[in-house]
Amino acid sequence: MANAECCFASLNRRSVGAELDLTGGPDPTSRLFAETPSRIIISFDESGRRDIEEIAAAANCPMTILGRVGSNSLRVQSDGNEVVNLTIAEMENAWRSSLKQKLQAEAMAAGAE
Repeated sequence: MANAECCFASLNRRSVGAELDLTGGPDPTSRLFAETPSRIIISFDESGRRDIEEIAAAANCPMTILGRVGSNSLRVQSDGNEVVNLTIAEMENAWRSSLKQKLQAEAMAAGAE
């Protein structure tokens, strides 16, 4: 989920959580993980909202506000139900270590043959 990756620390930027509402559209799983073309996620200070909306309108680009950035967790609601509530540390640890764990498991399995 791209929204989770946006929360992770990178390029000397600390991690930051968010509270999102993905109500509407297809089922919550599709809303969380669909990768349809030409969609982007941006975070901006509330003071810049009018400028961002004007840029999107000038480009004839639909824009949806999903929530607010802040805290040390990612909370996602969909149709009134909480579907994600994890700390950024939990998510980032799983994301950063998943490939390593997969490769280690495959190496162990290959060694057992």
